[in-house]
Amino acid sequence: MRSIEMIKQDSRHLRGRLYEEVFLDRDAGVSEDSRQLLKFFGMYQQQDRDIKKKLGHETPYTFMIRVATPGGVMSRE
Repeated sequence: MRSIEMIKQDSRHLRGRLYEEVFLDRDAGVSEDSRQLLKFFGMYQQQDRDIKKKLGHETPYTFMIRVATPGGVMSRE
């Protein structure tokens, strides 16, 4: 695995290939370099382990996004 500093240096200001990998090829997941860059945005790629175990094969990737909420309160609006 490449060092995170090398990934950042080659990433075009933390852009990398995120657009292509996330929006154009949605079911394939993202590369290890992109996975490292996503951490800077508070996003983490994951698979549903329960579904993967039940089906016995790869499942589509989803993303968990960490957000900050002022005062810890969020409304539907």
